[in-house]
Amino acid sequence: MTLASRIRVVIVASTLLWGACGGSPPSPGPMTIYTPEPPADVSGHSYHLSGTVRSADTNAGLVGATVSIVAGWNSGQSTTTDGTGRYFLALAGSSYTIAVSASGYVSTQQDLTVGAGGLTADFTLLPTPR
Repeated sequence: MTLASRIRVVIVASTLLWGACGGSPPSPGPMTIYTPEPPADVSGHSYHLSGTVRSADTNAGLVGATVSIVAGWNSGQSTTTDGTGRYFLALAGSSYTIAVSASGYVSTQQDLTVGAGGLTADFTLLPTPR
């Protein structure tokens, strides 16, 4: 059942209940249902975030590090780095908070804005203190 059908069912049921009680239902007035639409550029790859995650002590790329969108349009999207520490995320052009983590390293977050042509953002993680 679609959302519009559910709304009609609720309105009809409410009207019947008010009528059975001898009253008349209040006028519902205008109703607006808002469903956010993604930006028009979300399907293209011209908007993307890419880069390398490195270890601060060796400068080597970190394999299997997680790069996540924690705030912004694509919140919840994540990827892991490849065998050289590189990552790629196709995103809508917007502002984001990015979290980067890897086992044995201190996680970090950074606010970024992805525009046309994409953005390269490299991250360097510090080893977890012992």
